[in-house]
Amino acid sequence: VILRNVTDPESASLVGERITESVKLPVNLAGRDHYVQASIGIVLFPDDGSSIEELMRRADGAMYRAKDLGRGRAVFYDRALLLNRFETSQSRLYRALRRREFSLFYQPQFSLADGRLVGLEALLRWQTPRDGTRSPGDFIPAAEVSGLIVDIGGWVIEAACAQLAVWREQGIAPARLAINVSVQQLKYADFPRNVRRILEKYGLPPELVEIEITESVFADEVAGAALRQLAELGVRLALDDFGTGYSSLNYLRQYPIHVVKIDRSFLEDIPMNPASATLAETIITMAHALGKEVVAEGVETAEQLEFLRERRCDSAQGFFLAQPMPVAQAGELLQARRTPDPVEALRQAG
Repeated sequence: VILRNVTDPESASLVGERITESVKLPVNLAGRDHYVQASIGIVLFPDDGSSIEELMRRADGAMYRAKDLGRGRAVFYDRALLLNRFETSQSRLYRALRRREFSLFYQPQFSLADGRLVGLEALLRWQTPRDGTRSPGDFIPAAEVSGLIVDIGGWVIEAACAQLAVWREQGIAPARLAINVSVQQLKYADFPRNVRRILEKYGLPPELVEIEITESVFADEVAGAALRQLAELGVRLALDDFGTGYSSLNYLRQYPIHVVKIDRSFLEDIPMNPASATLAETIITMAHALGKEVVAEGVETAEQLEFLRERRCDSAQGFFLAQPMPVAQAGELLQARRTPDPVEALRQAG
């Protein structure tokens, strides 16, 4: 929602409140009332940013803060609050790069048709000396603001491909390894060339690597061009967090996306909330109609897993199936991947 000629922040706040109240009204479908909530992040131009990318990123951060505060509300971007956290993290991130404090964990993805292990997603972790292991949500925003995300992301791709090469030599490599990439990395002119160099360095077929991007890349022409170059290289492309940003079905037609990942927020209330179930089912049906593979992330219950199986979702990942694991444990899982049903084996072991 873009508000023009806003004279004071209070006006934007009032509009946000009106939207949240309107969305709360019940929607009657097939004789049943359905309820949803809206979490809104508000930014002011030019106070909170001078480019659309910067404004969208900060509005997104404010929206997640609205969710953290209980959902169903509108929250302004708080520059002081976020910058304090960024300033604390930035200097430590520089040291972390130099001291090699980053590591990769791997979360398995399983076929919902037969339970086969079909891939792994490489997930970044920061092994801090003072605070222990930290997840990307704790430091990636600071890395993006400081520009360090390009160097950190470059390390992730190199380290993930190096490990994939080791697993290939051992004869246990997964069918695909997914690696998250930010829009800032894609805007770097040499990014596709660097990916090719790394693949050649480790002798990896491009189709083994899956680059995960979010919808924000579609707002940038340079990033969009990089996607096409990666697809020409033979790398698979996955659209992460589908449905949480400014989605457009046209993007799926225009860009060479191979995989659509259903965001965990769509699964949280399944199967109790019929509206959430309808949305998830619609995404699966639509993606399949466009020839895309569908992966569900954040599966945490048996009910969610069964729902996805019944809707013919292709594969899934989440704590119910397997948590992100260090490289040694991931290697053990790959060694045992020829079990009849790895999903069932994991559930029984857990």
